[in-house]
Amino acid sequence: MIIDCHVHAGTAGEVEDLLQSMKEYHIDKSIILYWPNLPGQRNPPLNVMHSLIAGHNNLLLAGSVKIKNNRNFHDDLAVLRNAILGKKIIAVKLYPGYDHFYANDDACDPVYELCQQMYIPVIFHCGDTWWKINTSIIRYANPLYIDDVAVRFPRLRILIAHLGNPWIRETSEVMYKNRNVYTDLSGILYTNQNPGRFEKRYNEGLKNHLLDLVAYCGSTRKLLFGTDFPLYRQGQYLDFIHGIRDFTARDLDNILYKNALAFFNIEPEMPVWSAGTNTGK
Repeated sequence: MIIDCHVHAGTAGEVEDLLQSMKEYHIDKSIILYWPNLPGQRNPPLNVMHSLIAGHNNLLLAGSVKIKNNRNFHDDLAVLRNAILGKKIIAVKLYPGYDHFYANDDACDPVYELCQQMYIPVIFHCGDTWWKINTSIIRYANPLYIDDVAVRFPRLRILIAHLGNPWIRETSEVMYKNRNVYTDLSGILYTNQNPGRFEKRYNEGLKNHLLDLVAYCGSTRKLLFGTDFPLYRQGQYLDFIHGIRDFTARDLDNILYKNALAFFNIEPEMPVWSAGTNTGK
């Protein structure tokens, strides 16, 4: 079984592209992470996004809310609460860096309190930001500030997206110290079809950073598979993870689906694709 815990789609066409990619690479479930209307973004309301995936049991949705300069924050929080109660979302994602706040900002506390009470995870964008959104400020996206959140909300499940890259050592420490903090490996690879020598070295370096993180934390039980589709191809990520020879079959099971089942509290099901085909080739 394979669960991609980090993808994006905002239109019917993008949802169709995602479904086609999942079929091609034998991915059983994908979690779509909603973008709020951050600077330069115009996205459909959360209920419209939910209607786009209705009927697709292999697609799940994480909601979001803008933190800073949001006059409608309390209304938006009520929308999240209703979506959680209606089982329309399985997590909430926040966007430090794009939205100018630190994870430990008190303005976020109502979101953390809601998610802890309702037993759903919070996902943080951490690390590098997309170059097309030039209003982002990187310092807000440092994963070290998540340590404060993990301590103050010990029953809140927390996911640091993108390994916090390039702050992977900081991510390792926050994960090691706090039993409620996990990470995903989405959005970190160099994706050119014909990489040069420096790009190849970068991807090889990522393997070493990833193995260092796992060694620091002591196991693969807190690492989730994610791609950041459509910015990155799902097949390339499967090739990357299967190409790390240090990972055992048990490690791969943990990363590709078991950790996500537990972290997002997803009901286990039989894989959609037949046994022996989940190679990413």
